[in-house]
Amino acid sequence: MSIYKSINGMVELSITSADPALTLMQISKLGITVYDSRIEEDLITLRFCLNRQDVKAVKKMANRKGYACKITGRSGIHWHFRSLFHRPILVFGLVLLLMLSFYLPSRVLFVRVEGNVQVPTRLILEKCAENGISFGASRRQVRSEKVKNGLIFDLPELQWVGVNTHGCVATVTVRERPQTTPLVQEKKVSSIVAAMDGLVLSCTATSGTLQCKVGQQVFAGQTLISGITDCGICIRATSAKGEIQAQTKRSLTVFTLLEGEKIIENTAIEEKYALIIGKIRINFYKGSGISGTTCDKIYEENYMTLPGGFQLPVGIVKETWFYASCEEVQAQQEELTTRLEHFANWYLPGQMVAGSIMEAEHEVSFCDGYAVLQGDYTCCEMIGQVKIEEIIAPYGNDQ
Repeated sequence: MSIYKSINGMVELSITSADPALTLMQISKLGITVYDSRIEEDLITLRFCLNRQDVKAVKKMANRKGYACKITGRSGIHWHFRSLFHRPILVFGLVLLLMLSFYLPSRVLFVRVEGNVQVPTRLILEKCAENGISFGASRRQVRSEKVKNGLIFDLPELQWVGVNTHGCVATVTVRERPQTTPLVQEKKVSSIVAAMDGLVLSCTATSGTLQCKVGQQVFAGQTLISGITDCGICIRATSAKGEIQAQTKRSLTVFTLLEGEKIIENTAIEEKYALIIGKIRINFYKGSGISGTTCDKIYEENYMTLPGGFQLPVGIVKETWFYASCEEVQAQQEELTTRLEHFANWYLPGQMVAGSIMEAEHEVSFCDGYAVLQGDYTCCEMIGQVKIEEIIAPYGNDQ
């Protein structure tokens, strides 16, 4: 079969008549060309092939003469393509595959970072997404100088950025700025002053002039160690260093409720799922996803990955909700008092630079559904803080 016949499509007909030779002559008079004609063993059946456009005319002639005519076969590319339209899902898949074969090679599906040591990979990927290097971006666009300069501007730690694409993978190669020894800053004159009122318990100066002594009462803002030392012939200005421990007074007031809810037992467990595609989330359940006070929730995200470690922007979210029954309970006064005292003893040392509680006086009262702790505390702590001194040089040149 020639290429033209295959593309055009051929049909095989079978005509049963008293004289097959006469039938063949009648078809020839219609100006129709037949191929591979033959008479079957019964001597009354004529079988031949012809172009699909001539089938209608031959059937019309056979019906007029009273012959039995039927199609026994079809061949050619035309009929193969026509049969595809009876399978719409296959046709849709082939068309989609053809479109993707032209579209995907021009897009970035995965981003890989190389050359970073100090700068986290996740941070670089976030800045890449802000500058256009993300899932579905154009390969030609991500290689532009505008994108590279944007990454260097957003990440000053990077000295050089290069973006190469291979297939659907964009490789971001970075070079970090070398870590140089910071320049020695000019020393500034500073003193150590009291951050709060207190009674000095110990004082040590490793640089500067000590301005206080043990047993002295000092007040907030008072100089404890001066950075200026009078050496007789000259005055030495330096950065004061040392430690000053003092006895201080602190007060604290804490409120808490007398009544609350207590979980008795878990009543139900429910699993909910959602689909994440890029930045879009599709929930497969009803509700806002905000659990109440009687519900605990465990949240999990699992993203799809390909061999080689490439992560697709498609993930499944699983939320496990635990429902529980609660009851109203009222705390015992002794228990609340102990808890409030423990809280105060934990909270106050955290507010100090370095120190501890020496003495404590607590008073707990109960009124209007609240428990109130009011305490006065004697503490031993570091009270020194650095204060930069301003030095005015002659002729108005500040140093």
